[in-house]
Amino acid sequence: MTAVVACGGSPGAEPTTVPDAITATTAASTTTSVATTPTEAPGLEGEELLACMVGGWTFDTEGFEAELQTHMDPGGAAIMIDVVSGGGTLVVGAARTFSLSYQELTIRQYLPYNSRTGPSREEREVVVSGEVASVFELEGNVFQPGEVNDPVLDIRSGLAGEQLNELPPAFSYRTLRMGTRATSPDSVDMITIDCDEDRLVVNDEVRIDPLTEGGPSTIWLRDGAEP
Repeated sequence: MTAVVACGGSPGAEPTTVPDAITATTAASTTTSVATTPTEAPGLEGEELLACMVGGWTFDTEGFEAELQTHMDPGGAAIMIDVVSGGGTLVVGAARTFSLSYQELTIRQYLPYNSRTGPSREEREVVVSGEVASVFELEGNVFQPGEVNDPVLDIRSGLAGEQLNELPPAFSYRTLRMGTRATSPDSVDMITIDCDEDRLVVNDEVRIDPLTEGGPSTIWLRDGAEP
């Protein structure tokens, strides 16, 4: 097909024919893309979550160090965290039982800079030890421990090299207790569990008051799994 174009000139002049390849304008093809928001796959709940939890777990010191650093000071400008020694174990039974223990888990925090004196290495230390065993229920992915005595774990803090003192219940390391510490009537406890083939994560969503954040997550590696 050719397009006929009337050109200026003398009357009666023959119209000029121009090939379509020259006269045709190819419409730009437009592709309409629909924005999609990725949705996070729902975690395990109930019996599926229980089946995943059953077994032996080892405390992930490096993972917890990173969680605690993010929780207390993501940039590390004011506080630096170092898990220096010790560890922990968690055993979950199919009959909804668990035992939790820490072996002198030692966490140090130091202030890299003091506004008055300049560079600083003042170190504070937290040491966690002890063992607790109880039963639990799962409501969805919410971990609900049975009755335990309080305190169930010994968590002490103070200046490194000096006498350490027992921490108050609301201290940010409370996730290490895996929800087993008795709480005051004013607090709201919600300990949630994420679990896959190699990792079990205990998320502390305790709220002492509307302005209080939960503690850092505690990460456990299945016995034999690589960090």
